Amino acid sequence: MSRENFSLSPSHSELILRLMAECELPSKKAVLENALVILAWAVTEAGQGRTIASVDRARKLFRELTMPVIETARRKGTARNRSKKPLGDSLVKPPAIPQLETAN
Repeated sequence: MSRENFSLSPSHSELILRLMAECELPSKKAVLENALVILAWAVTEAGQGRTIASVDRARKLFRELTMPVIETARRKGTARNRSKKPLGDSLVKPPAIPQLETAN
C-alpha cells in the first residue's frame, strides 16, 4: 500500500467532505478511490473515441463532460488507434443509447 501526502485548496477539501456526506462514504480515502475509478473509466472511454456524458433518457437529451484531461485522453487514444496499438477494453459495458439531442 502506498501512502500519499498532498495539499488541496479549501474548495476541494470542502467538496470531498460534501461528497463523503452525499454518498455516505466512510473516509476521504474512499472518496478519492471512487473518483479515481470514475476518472480511469472516463479516460479509457475517451481514448476509444467515446463521448462521456450525462443522459436524460426521458427527454432524450445529453450533456457532454468536457475537461482537459478527457480531451487529452481522446487525442492520445486517437493517435494510438491510428498506430494500431489498442488501448484495451472499457471497464463497463454501456447500455444502448437511443438517438439524443444535445442540451446546452
